[in-house]
Amino acid sequence: MRAGLARSLSCALGRNDSPVTIAAEHSQKASGTVGRWVLVVSSAITVAVLLLAAVGATRWGPRQFVAAVKDSLDQHDLYGPRTRMRRDTRWYAQANPDEDARKAVRKGDHRLIPAMWAYSPFPGFPRREFQELDRKYGSMPPIDADCDAEESAEQAAFQAVAYEYASRYNRAVVESRSR
Repeated sequence: MRAGLARSLSCALGRNDSPVTIAAEHSQKASGTVGRWVLVVSSAITVAVLLLAAVGATRWGPRQFVAAVKDSLDQHDLYGPRTRMRRDTRWYAQANPDEDARKAVRKGDHRLIPAMWAYSPFPGFPRREFQELDRKYGSMPPIDADCDAEESAEQAAFQAVAYEYASRYNRAVVESRSR
Protein backbone atom coordinates (compact mmCIF):
# COMPACT_ATOMS: atom_id res chain seq x y z
CA MET A 1 0.00 0.00 0.00
CA ARG A 2 2.83 2.41 0.77
CA ALA A 3 4.33 1.99 -2.71
CA GLY A 4 0.95 2.68 -4.32
CA LEU A 5 0.45 5.69 -2.10
CA ALA A 6 3.90 7.08 -2.92
CA ARG A 7 3.21 6.49 -6.60
CA SER A 8 -0.15 8.30 -6.34
CA LEU A 9 1.45 11.20 -4.52
CA SER A 10 4.30 11.53 -7.00
CA CYS A 11 1.81 11.41 -9.90
CA ALA A 12 -0.29 14.08 -8.19
CA LEU A 13 2.81 16.22 -7.92
CA GLY A 14 3.60 15.67 -11.60
CA ARG A 15 6.68 13.53 -11.04
CA ASN A 16 7.19 9.91 -11.85
CA ASP A 17 10.04 9.52 -9.38
CA SER A 18 9.65 7.96 -5.99
CA PRO A 19 10.44 10.00 -2.88
CA VAL A 20 13.54 7.85 -2.41
CA THR A 21 14.77 8.82 -5.89
CA ILE A 22 14.10 12.48 -5.14
CA ALA A 23 16.01 12.24 -1.85
CA ALA A 24 18.89 10.51 -3.69
CA GLU A 25 19.02 13.40 -6.16
CA HIS A 26 19.35 15.78 -3.23
CA SER A 27 22.12 13.69 -1.69
CA GLN A 28 24.10 13.70 -4.97
CA LYS A 29 23.90 17.49 -5.05
CA ALA A 30 24.79 17.84 -1.40
CA SER A 31 28.36 18.22 -0.24
CA GLY A 32 30.00 18.96 3.11
CA THR A 33 28.17 19.80 6.33
CA VAL A 34 25.61 22.06 4.67
CA GLY A 35 24.91 19.35 2.13
CA ARG A 36 24.32 16.79 4.86
CA TRP A 37 21.86 19.13 6.57
CA VAL A 38 20.07 19.65 3.28
CA LEU A 39 19.82 15.88 2.94
CA VAL A 40 18.51 15.49 6.51
CA VAL A 41 15.93 18.24 6.05
CA SER A 42 14.81 17.00 2.64
CA SER A 43 14.52 13.46 4.01
CA ALA A 44 12.48 14.74 6.95
CA ILE A 45 10.19 16.62 4.58
CA THR A 46 9.81 13.50 2.42
CA VAL A 47 8.88 11.43 5.47
CA ALA A 48 6.41 14.11 6.62
CA VAL A 49 4.77 14.24 3.20
CA LEU A 50 4.51 10.44 3.08
CA LEU A 51 3.02 10.39 6.58
CA LEU A 52 0.46 13.04 5.63
CA ALA A 53 -0.30 11.11 2.46
CA ALA A 54 -0.81 7.89 4.39
CA VAL A 55 -3.14 9.56 6.88
CA GLY A 56 -5.07 11.36 4.13
CA ALA A 57 -5.38 8.28 1.95
CA THR A 58 -6.61 6.11 4.80
CA ARG A 59 -9.04 8.77 5.99
CA TRP A 60 -10.53 9.78 2.61
CA GLY A 61 -9.42 7.03 0.27
CA PRO A 62 -6.73 7.32 -2.41
CA ARG A 63 -8.89 8.93 -5.12
CA GLN A 64 -10.40 11.59 -2.90
CA PHE A 65 -7.02 12.29 -1.33
CA VAL A 66 -5.30 12.76 -4.70
CA ALA A 67 -8.13 15.06 -5.82
CA ALA A 68 -7.80 17.08 -2.59
CA VAL A 69 -4.02 17.35 -3.03
CA LYS A 70 -4.38 18.51 -6.65
CA ASP A 71 -7.01 21.08 -5.67
CA SER A 72 -4.84 22.39 -2.83
CA LEU A 73 -1.76 22.63 -5.05
CA ASP A 74 -3.79 24.46 -7.69
CA GLN A 75 -5.14 26.92 -5.12
CA HIS A 76 -1.60 27.69 -3.98
CA ASP A 77 -0.35 28.26 -7.56
CA LEU A 78 1.89 25.16 -7.60
CA TYR A 79 0.20 22.65 -9.94
CA GLY A 80 -3.02 22.34 -11.90
CA PRO A 81 -5.15 23.85 -14.65
CA ARG A 82 -5.62 27.25 -13.03
CA THR A 83 -1.92 27.43 -12.24
CA ARG A 84 -1.06 26.72 -15.88
CA MET A 85 -3.57 29.34 -16.96
CA ARG A 86 -2.09 31.97 -14.60
CA ARG A 87 1.43 31.19 -15.86
CA ASP A 88 0.29 31.38 -19.49
CA THR A 89 -1.46 34.68 -18.71
CA ARG A 90 1.79 36.13 -17.34
CA TRP A 91 3.68 34.87 -20.43
CA TYR A 92 1.25 36.46 -22.90
CA ALA A 93 1.21 39.71 -20.90
CA GLN A 94 5.02 39.95 -21.00
CA ALA A 95 5.55 38.69 -24.57
CA ASN A 96 6.18 40.99 -27.51
CA PRO A 97 3.88 39.85 -30.34
CA ASP A 98 5.33 42.30 -32.86
CA GLU A 99 8.88 41.00 -32.32
CA ASP A 100 7.68 37.38 -32.29
CA ALA A 101 5.89 37.97 -35.62
CA ARG A 102 9.00 39.56 -37.15
CA LYS A 103 11.11 36.55 -36.09
CA ALA A 104 8.57 34.12 -37.55
CA VAL A 105 8.33 36.00 -40.85
CA ARG A 106 12.14 36.10 -41.13
CA LYS A 107 12.09 32.30 -40.80
CA GLY A 108 9.43 32.07 -43.51
CA ASP A 109 6.55 31.25 -41.15
CA HIS A 110 3.50 33.31 -42.13
CA ARG A 111 0.88 31.31 -40.28
CA LEU A 112 -1.66 33.14 -38.14
CA ILE A 113 -2.69 32.31 -34.58
CA PRO A 114 -6.33 31.27 -34.16
CA ALA A 115 -8.26 31.61 -30.92
CA MET A 116 -11.15 29.17 -30.92
CA TRP A 117 -13.08 30.70 -28.02
CA ALA A 118 -13.26 34.11 -29.70
CA TYR A 119 -15.95 35.39 -32.04
CA SER A 120 -13.39 35.77 -34.80
CA PRO A 121 -11.19 32.70 -35.32
CA PHE A 122 -8.23 34.94 -36.24
CA PRO A 123 -8.06 37.72 -33.65
CA GLY A 124 -7.59 41.11 -35.23
CA PHE A 125 -9.64 40.29 -38.32
CA PRO A 126 -13.38 40.01 -39.03
CA ARG A 127 -14.90 36.55 -38.96
CA ARG A 128 -15.92 36.78 -42.62
CA GLU A 129 -12.22 36.90 -43.64
CA PHE A 130 -11.34 33.62 -41.90
CA GLN A 131 -11.38 31.31 -44.94
CA GLU A 132 -9.40 33.71 -47.13
CA LEU A 133 -6.80 34.32 -44.41
CA ASP A 134 -6.53 30.61 -43.63
CA ARG A 135 -5.99 29.80 -47.31
CA LYS A 136 -3.46 32.58 -47.81
CA TYR A 137 -1.47 32.33 -44.55
CA GLY A 138 -2.37 29.06 -42.90
CA SER A 139 -2.79 28.69 -39.17
CA MET A 140 -0.84 27.50 -36.17
CA PRO A 141 -2.42 25.28 -33.55
CA PRO A 142 -5.01 27.42 -31.74
CA ILE A 143 -4.36 29.08 -28.42
CA ASP A 144 -5.79 26.70 -25.85
CA ALA A 145 -8.20 28.50 -23.55
CA ASP A 146 -9.98 25.35 -22.48
CA CYS A 147 -9.30 24.45 -18.93
CA ASP A 148 -10.37 21.82 -16.48
CA ALA A 149 -11.28 24.75 -14.27
CA GLU A 150 -14.77 26.18 -14.50
CA GLU A 151 -15.33 29.68 -15.87
CA SER A 152 -13.22 31.85 -13.65
CA ALA A 153 -11.47 35.18 -13.32
CA GLU A 154 -8.23 33.40 -14.32
CA GLN A 155 -9.79 32.15 -17.54
CA ALA A 156 -11.22 35.58 -18.39
CA ALA A 157 -7.84 37.25 -17.78
CA PHE A 158 -6.07 34.61 -19.87
CA GLN A 159 -8.48 34.99 -22.77
CA ALA A 160 -8.12 38.79 -22.74
CA VAL A 161 -4.30 38.84 -22.88
CA ALA A 162 -4.06 35.88 -25.27
CA TYR A 163 -6.57 37.51 -27.63
CA GLU A 164 -4.62 40.78 -27.56
CA TYR A 165 -1.35 38.93 -28.21
CA ALA A 166 -2.82 36.93 -31.12
CA SER A 167 -4.44 40.03 -32.58
CA ARG A 168 -1.19 42.02 -32.60
CA TYR A 169 0.79 39.00 -33.86
CA ASN A 170 -1.63 38.33 -36.71
CA ARG A 171 -1.73 41.99 -37.76
CA ALA A 172 2.09 42.15 -37.80
CA VAL A 173 2.31 39.01 -39.97
CA VAL A 174 -0.25 40.28 -42.48
CA GLU A 175 1.35 43.75 -42.59
CA SER A 176 4.80 42.25 -43.21
CA ARG A 177 3.45 40.18 -46.12
CA SER A 178 1.67 43.16 -47.69
CA ARG A 179 4.84 45.30 -47.84
